[in-house]
Amino acid sequence: MKWWRWWEDKAPQDFLRTDEQLKHPIRRMIVEKVAEVGSSALDVGSGTCIDYPLFDEAGVDYVAIDITPKFLKYARGLHPIKAIRGDGLHLPIKSESFDVAYCKDLLEHLPWGAYRLLLWEMWRVARRRIIIAFFKAPRRGRTRYYIHPKGYFLNTYDKDEIKGFLTSLPDFGALRITEGIGFNKSALYVVDKL
Repeated sequence: MKWWRWWEDKAPQDFLRTDEQLKHPIRRMIVEKVAEVGSSALDVGSGTCIDYPLFDEAGVDYVAIDITPKFLKYARGLHPIKAIRGDGLHLPIKSESFDVAYCKDLLEHLPWGAYRLLLWEMWRVARRRIIIAFFKAPRRGRTRYYIHPKGYFLNTYDKDEIKGFLTSLPDFGALRITEGIGFNKSALYVVDKL
């Protein structure tokens, strides 16, 4: 089974959307950080497109991409969205197509080393900025890759390793980190291009 098939085959129906997810303050912060620099956003690993209503309310053109058909079908039933089925590690999108590319709670679920490819692809398709939201904030110490007993990845990242990779991207401009957001102490990394 491919690593991402867990979401398609085993994710419970109630995983698709919860009130707790909808209310997390990091969602509004992401929309604000997108609106600061542009009017288009690519949600990489969009799941069920929980963020769409916030982007619609802000007048931001929102496009979703996810590898899991089950989630995209559910999202299309809720919202009039543009949604693409695709792999975030190989985005089927032209370079600099969006003002901002972002992912929320995605890096924690990737196989070993894949985060670099995902962030590189996001950087490639973004004109101005990428945003990464973590539900487990990177900490000092080495990056660890775990497989949860239910069969999915649940990784923790080294803060210095993530910062080092982000600041090495071509045309890197600035990195801003906000930690301790919401009930689960999420972290938000905002990376600007020159």
